[in-house]
Amino acid sequence: MHPITILSDLHVGHPFSILRRPEQIAPLLPRDATVVFNGDSVEMRSRLDRDTGQARREQLRELCEARGSRAIFLTGNHDPLVSDLHHIDLCDGKVLVTHGDILFHECSPWSHEGPHIGEEHTRLLGTLAEHERKDLTIRLRIAKEATRITEKIYTAEQSFLSVLRNLVMELIPPWRPLRILGFWRQAPGLAAAIAREFRPEARFMIVGHLHHAGVWEVDGRTIINTGSFFPFPGRRMVEIRDGRIEVRKIRGYLGDFHPGRVVYSAPLER
Repeated sequence: MHPITILSDLHVGHPFSILRRPEQIAPLLPRDATVVFNGDSVEMRSRLDRDTGQARREQLRELCEARGSRAIFLTGNHDPLVSDLHHIDLCDGKVLVTHGDILFHECSPWSHEGPHIGEEHTRLLGTLAEHERKDLTIRLRIAKEATRITEKIYTAEQSFLSVLRNLVMELIPPWRPLRILGFWRQAPGLAAAIAREFRPEARFMIVGHLHHAGVWEVDGRTIINTGSFFPFPGRRMVEIRDGRIEVRKIRGYLGDFHPGRVVYSAPLER
């Protein structure tokens, strides 16, 4: 099987991302393999950031091509137009990869924009026929379209000051950040439920979105979150090769990033 590496939540272009230049991840990229960028790879929430985001996407793609590898970009809520792929099924359906914003109806229910996304998501779901509600591709597309309501909120190019303003809004009321811990606890179970409903054959589900790196066993499935390239709370990469799936820590902070120690390893077959 062709080797596969999965990364997510690089947030290239975000003022708080520790990944300042795409070249910093070059040591993480395998040779002659497939690299799946699982959403929020670049920043494109504002219409004015769209061209810059696409240019950064091309830089990531070129980095992979320089190593003889193919890049596949899945959409995230920060880059809903980075491609038209919202998920990918790997290893004969044993592995489901999607960004993870579908886990919550409001995408980011802890945020001030969550209610707006939730309202739009409800409206869009109301346009679907019953059989369409059971189609994962359609459901992910609808969830992604709902996140684009934020284009009405983010009307300027992203900057340090605009992000700082949004961060202050997230801290009002002051107990709001504590809600994130509750959503972190819910997420593995919600991911397992989505796999059970839409991909019952999937043994592994790989997400990002929550910036909460970890591996959980839920109802006979393994849920993997790769964290993010924000300063906290950590980042992981997934490697699939030789019939095994492995999760590695990512080393580095201000310079280049390198594969770290393996924190989880399992055969793809039972």
